[in-house]
Parts: sequence; structure tokens; C-alpha cells
Amino acid sequence: MANLGTNWQTFTTDFTTTGFTGTVNDGRLMFWLAPFAESGDTYYIDDIRLEKIDIHDTTPPTVTGNEPTGTNVPVMTVITVTFDESMNTTSVEDAFSIAPSVAGTLSWSGDTMTFTPDSDLTSDTTYEITIGTGAEDLAGNPLAAAYTWDFTTAEPDTTAPTVTDNTPTGTDVSVTTVITVTFNESMNTTSVEDAFSIGPSVAGTLSWSGDTMTFIPTAALAYSTMHEVTIGTGAEDLAGNPLAAAYIWDFTTAAESDNIIQNPGFESGTSPWLFYTNGIGTFLNDASGAGSPHASHITISQEGSNVQLYQPGLVLEPNTQYRLSFKAYSNTGHDLSISLHKHGSPYTNYGLSDDVVNLGTSWSEYSTQFTTSGFSGTVNDGRLRFWLAPYDAIGDQYFIDDVILVKV
Repeated sequence: MANLGTNWQTFTTDFTTTGFTGTVNDGRLMFWLAPFAESGDTYYIDDIRLEKIDIHDTTPPTVTGNEPTGTNVPVMTVITVTFDESMNTTSVEDAFSIAPSVAGTLSWSGDTMTFTPDSDLTSDTTYEITIGTGAEDLAGNPLAAAYTWDFTTAEPDTTAPTVTDNTPTGTDVSVTTVITVTFNESMNTTSVEDAFSIGPSVAGTLSWSGDTMTFIPTAALAYSTMHEVTIGTGAEDLAGNPLAAAYIWDFTTAAESDNIIQNPGFESGTSPWLFYTNGIGTFLNDASGAGSPHASHITISQEGSNVQLYQPGLVLEPNTQYRLSFKAYSNTGHDLSISLHKHGSPYTNYGLSDDVVNLGTSWSEYSTQFTTSGFSGTVNDGRLRFWLAPYDAIGDQYFIDDVILVKV
């Protein structure tokens, strides 16, 4: 009978088979819960081993491997010891000790026992591990002598981290750039993200790859603008050491000539933009833009099945990544979709087809990235199309501004 507790324990028993004369293959190992079990009881059983014991085994077990050893051992280490045969695990655990004393848990994988400390070890400290002679194999043979070794943990890290690389730099930087900063060691990522800022302020997302942090703007940056990036002294490494000083650099984005779209902010009127509806509506640039004097303003007086604002004659390169960004809203929050296709029949899709944009009732910025397709050489017949049907309704007013289409 196994006297169970409420925590994991290891139980071992030796026995001699009886009741048959030749080898059999119909044995049943049974855990019998009645009459001990009661309503509501939950039982847990794990790591079941049934092994044949050589009763003539009189050879003491030996340790064949142990980790860690030496000096400069990380404080987050685990401790392992491997034996040359199967052991009585309870006897080994009882014979295990570490000095200075450390709280932790013991586990087994085959003939290897692992001690996992509950917390980091102390820096610059020598630890001595002992497996006493109480450790026995399954035949009851103890170690011939206590097995002892030591290791020394690394000195505490008091060195401030540094930035080893950053991008972009200089001038004429693409407005679709991402911003990266690389450190010389592993960092507390939350502290770095909290210490990151960019001016003028830009919305975006942060991600990590190794020791490099990447900031991906939600939309294209402003043209011809100097952006200053700062990593403040709140940025810390994993040991809690902060940057010795704030790390700051700047870059300047390229001029607007990179934009394939003409009159992207509708500041010079409505041309070369065109508006078509088979219902009734108007297209003007009489609205205030998102931080600019003008924006496109479309009014729906009667719904149509074909309602679109578009710009034809776009020059595009094949199999090339582009990013489209723009600002928009509608007075009702009704949506629109965006496409890029051949201007004339058969209106071949050029890589962007009827992507629905969920508009709100105030200015928001939208961005999408795509790869051109549907043609093999440079073309000059691309049409960027804002499609309002079937989302629009009588009385709707749509506002679109700062349309940017650039190669990535």
C-alpha cells in the first residue's frame, strides 16, 4: 500500500514474480483505488517504471557526467548529474545537497537528475554539489564514495549597455522606411520600448529580433522632414544597467517627388483626379485637409452602382513592392474600397483589388503594402481607384487627402 500525500512523492517497491513457470505476456499492473477513494477525490500518477533487478548486482553505481563546472557560470543555470545505471531516485534525491543552500526542485530524465533553482543563483559565488553515499542503484548498491564538485558563478554585470547600430540615417530617406536600433547585449525590451520616442510624433508598432528593436510606422512618414529618434536612459539591460546617456540620432525624409501620385493633397485643385458616378454627386477640393488647407470632398446626392474617384496614367514597375497610404473619413462612417488596375479594358488587376477600408467619421490614416502583378514590363496606364459603391448612400460626404503611392 502506498501512503499518498497531497504533493508529488516517489514510491518504490521490490518484489519477486510468482504464480507462473515460463515467461508470460499477460501481466497486468494495477493501481487499486478502492476502498480508499471517496467522492470528489482526484488522483495523479506519473513516471511509472517497472524494471528487472539483477539480484546478483554488487557493483556500485558511478557518476558519468555533471554540469555546470568551472567559472563564470550564468546565475540562471540548472544543475545536472548523470549516473551509469538506473538509480533509486528517492535515495539520490535524499543524498543530494548544495552549499550554499539553494531552494529548488529535482526532476529526472532517464538516468540524469536535474536540480532547477527557484531563483537566480548569487553572482561571484562558489557552489559545492555533493551526492552522498546514500545514493543507491536499484539493486541497493550505494556510491563507493561521495561525489563532489563545484563551480563559480559569474561576477555581477555592472556595465552599461550601448547602441551598436541604428537605421536610417542621413538624408533622402524613403517615407516608407522602418527604424531600427541594435544593442550590444540582451535588453529589458519593455524598458527600451518605454524609452523610445520619435519627433515629430509618429504612430507605429515595435518588434524585436535578437538584440535589435524595429519601429514600423503605421503610415508613410512626412516628406522633406527631419525626424529625431531618442532612446532614453530608461533603457536597461537584463541586469538592470541603464544606458550611460540618451542615444539620439536623426534622419531626413526624401522630397515628395518620390510619390507616384500627382496633386496628392488636392492643394492645386482637382486635376488630374477624376470623379465618375452613374448616380448624382459632386467632387470638389473645398474641404480642409488633415493638417492642410484642402482635401477632396465628394457629395452623394443620388446613389449609383459605379461611383469612383480615380487617377489614371500611373507609371508602375513589374513585380515591385509599393505602399499606398492616405487619410480619409466620411460623415456617416460608410466605407470605400481601393484598387490599382489597368486604366483601360480589360482593366487588369495590377496588384491591389477591392481592398475594403473601414472609414470612421473623423480623419484617420490608412496604409497597405502590395506587390505589382498582371504585367511584365514597366507600364504607364495604371489607375488608382477609390470605389464608393455599394457603400455610399444619399447624403454621404467623403473626404480624402494626402494620397501617397511609393515604391518600398
